[in-house]
Amino acid sequence: MQAQQQYPALSIRHLCSVLEVNRAWYYASQQEHTGGDPDVALRDAIELIVLEFAGYGYRRVTHALKRSGGPGQSQTCLASDA
Repeated sequence: MQAQQQYPALSIRHLCSVLEVNRAWYYASQQEHTGGDPDVALRDAIELIVLEFAGYGYRRVTHALKRSGGPGQSQTCLASDA
């Protein structure tokens, strides 16, 4: 990423070939530094609900997410709980 900042006129493809790194690695490492996992907010919301209401199953957690304005898809909740 420093090479791109030093040489903004060069394309990422050219920089990766000069540095002998894979472009997929470059984009994956760039994503790690910038964003991360988009499901982190969903997981945090689920954890808050489960900590507050320990007896809730996935259906009640899904309904609680819908009430709070979060993404209330049960498949997403099930995948996050796994």
